[in-house]
Amino acid sequence: GSVKLDPANGRVGLLGHAAFLNQHAHAVSSSATLRGKAVRNILLCQLIPAPPVDVDTSIPEPSGETLTLRDRVAEHLTNPSCAGCHQLTDPIGLGLENFDAIGRWRDTDNGADIDPSGSLDGIEFTNPVELAEAIRNHPAFVPCMVKTLSRYATGRVETYQESAWLNELVERFNLHGYRIKPLVLELIMSPMFREAGQPAQHEEEPS
Repeated sequence: GSVKLDPANGRVGLLGHAAFLNQHAHAVSSSATLRGKAVRNILLCQLIPAPPVDVDTSIPEPSGETLTLRDRVAEHLTNPSCAGCHQLTDPIGLGLENFDAIGRWRDTDNGADIDPSGSLDGIEFTNPVELAEAIRNHPAFVPCMVKTLSRYATGRVETYQESAWLNELVERFNLHGYRIKPLVLELIMSPMFREAGQPAQHEEEPS
């Protein structure tokens, strides 16, 4: 059956689901980088470039000075070769630090209070619910959702000529108050749904 997530408990939408949180984390620890990259890749259709092959991507272990992941990420970002990409992911993923590796809520990390604030392309947030709002209001979110849904429904990548139809579907999605069911109906009634083409391939994420 369905489960209703209560925003008062810090959970809202996809970002509050354990499946999403667990999939984008390490086996025994959370990951601001993996979760931030998932937001960029899946919800905003933005790719993060792979790190140089000779760069150490490991986050420093907790110490007396760096108990929380936020502290350890800050130390990690002192490396200029890492900072460029991690600035695109980690300020997002840190907003989900109240969720551990398997998606359980927590208030502390190694005994230190968790600060779930961060930023998404200049929009500041203080907790996971505000992060979800920042994603929802991001200009790339709605076009990305329409593109992802169309690829899933048709099983293929849209052609260059169909980009105009994607734009039309975005406009209709807006007119329908961003409701998914009317968008699905608009999609299956569009010419895109009746055409065959190149099978959709999962875009390989950088490691």
